[in-house]
Amino acid sequence: MKVKPEILATRAVHQYRKRDILTYVGLRLYLRNTSAQKNRWVEEIPMSMVMGRSKPFYNETLHIKNPNKEEDKFRLLHIPGPNEALAETALLAVCAEHGKAFHNAKSVFSYRLSKGTEQKGIFQPYFIGFRERHKAIAKACKTIPDAHVLYTDIRRYYPSIKIELASTAWEKACQEASLPHRFHELGNKLLENYRETSAPNSPSILTGPMFSHLIGNLVLRGLDEEMDKKTPGGYFRYVDDVTIVVPRSRIGEIEKFLCDSLKNLGFTLNPDKRLEVPSQDWLKGKHDFDEPSGPSWMTFIGQMKQLLLFNPERLSSLTKEFHQQGIRILPLDYSNVEQERAYLERIKQLLQELWFLKKSHKLDVNQIVSQGIQLRNQYRKEFIQVISAFSGLQEYERKRSLYRLRFLTNRLVYLAHPDDLTFFSEELAKIPELVVASEIFSTLANQDVTKLMHMGPIAAQAVAQPLRSSTKMATCSLNEWKPETIQALAILRLNGIDLKGFKQFPNSEPILQFCDWSDSSSDLFNSPNSYFRELACLHGSKDLRLNDWAINTAFDRDDELVFEVQQALQSYS
Repeated sequence: MKVKPEILATRAVHQYRKRDILTYVGLRLYLRNTSAQKNRWVEEIPMSMVMGRSKPFYNETLHIKNPNKEEDKFRLLHIPGPNEALAETALLAVCAEHGKAFHNAKSVFSYRLSKGTEQKGIFQPYFIGFRERHKAIAKACKTIPDAHVLYTDIRRYYPSIKIELASTAWEKACQEASLPHRFHELGNKLLENYRETSAPNSPSILTGPMFSHLIGNLVLRGLDEEMDKKTPGGYFRYVDDVTIVVPRSRIGEIEKFLCDSLKNLGFTLNPDKRLEVPSQDWLKGKHDFDEPSGPSWMTFIGQMKQLLLFNPERLSSLTKEFHQQGIRILPLDYSNVEQERAYLERIKQLLQELWFLKKSHKLDVNQIVSQGIQLRNQYRKEFIQVISAFSGLQEYERKRSLYRLRFLTNRLVYLAHPDDLTFFSEELAKIPELVVASEIFSTLANQDVTKLMHMGPIAAQAVAQPLRSSTKMATCSLNEWKPETIQALAILRLNGIDLKGFKQFPNSEPILQFCDWSDSSSDLFNSPNSYFRELACLHGSKDLRLNDWAINTAFDRDDELVFEVQQALQSYS
């Protein structure tokens, strides 16, 4: 019986599958070595590699931020390679087990460290905290008399965290928790890497590494606790998004305190994102994130996964039926997943239960496809209702409808009937905040990626899966190449999308050499680009299809489909 990968490797893989496709592929290549799947390996070898480096290296990735502005269009992310990603995972796991010094204040709902046997990622899934915050705000609105809800936002959150401030917060937490010395030093090493990599005139932590999220929470820990005291049960933070629920008469006082406190730490609030709403109006949206009572996306995806776990031979027929019905989903291949004995024993027990037998017996390809079509019709109907009323909405009601449209867009990119793609694109184009979503639908409708590529790699990844499910060919008429279009091209090629129509091919770029792997890609073994040299060494020269294998197969039985459109919309929402 083969052994399932241990917790640390699994956390890293699941986290980066949702975060960055290149480092995810690198991790899958790295973890083909079953010894590297052991917790002991992750706690020792990657740490040693990172601590021994003379110079740090990251992949500089352009993520769409302001699609309607040329001067500030992208956010620059620095993504670590597989060794540093694994070292971070080990470090953050140790932090999670060393007490409240590293745990969030009770009012902070983002980037909660995974603990114990949790393995969905280095951090708990984001939506759990997001929904809990929503419920907590609803409770405050009901219990605080004459309350108003204030939304505000910290401008340029991570780039504003200077290395000195980060080091002080890290040192304080390490001392309080008595963190083992080697992990303490690893954190110092990572902060020094950020110093060397960031702007020399104003060194700050990087946006992209997982360790930065912990540092962000540590830096604001004192302020979070002060706000908890000043506004009992009325302060809520999710990364840089702050919500305050207090009596209307206290809004000015509390906002000034928050502004002054943040200023002392080097932060400023963004006045363009300020929104104030009476609690009785806010409570109209208290059920916005409740689970639906009828057919749900989670049930659809969950049953698809269950079918393929128990019957991996049905992958081909399910994929074929999805394609025939215009559903743009490529299910994962679980045929080579290593199942641990405890899991198989649990399944044997469940098979003796009548309710499980009935549930499992119903699972077949036709039922799952039928669920997808039912959801398609349900989401289309709701989309029309929301978009029809959108133009007349203001402030909070507009904010609520924007979130709902993003949710529906996340689903309809994969489920919408091909004849409706242009309709969705045209309707979303009327809303500035949803211009990326509009272009994604347009790309799928006409299979021309030219305009989308100017939105960078995250937009390219968002269309890659649906394009692969319907056709592996797209048109591209670019005449010149910029960093964002080169990165987008590479991501499309990584996903096996063939492009026709362009005149020039920037094939000397390391990112493209790796993503479009061929016999000549072995040049990367000696590349001055350390990030892609590491990925190339993990890939090796023998098998030309390893990247395709990494994207299309499941790492373990807990692996789930990732729908990249969601990340593309969140990145600038």
